[in-house]
Amino acid sequence: MEKLLDGKTMSNQLSIGYHWLMRKAEQGLIPSIKVGRCRRFDPEEVLAWLKSGKMEKALEAFMKNGRRGNNGQED
Repeated sequence: MEKLLDGKTMSNQLSIGYHWLMRKAEQGLIPSIKVGRCRRFDPEEVLAWLKSGKMEKALEAFMKNGRRGNNGQED
């Protein structure tokens, strides 16, 4: 197992927004591990998730809701 990455590092590697990544991880759409109060990402699991095509589901939710989360606040 590779070193687990925090959300900022993972979002930088994927070139996506930090808040979007964390929201989708909390919703269970992106694989992550909760360690105490922190959420961590296994790069191998995220890469497998990307290759599996499951990202389309997360992107569809993004397009449907725009940049707003469930509470209607901007990122």
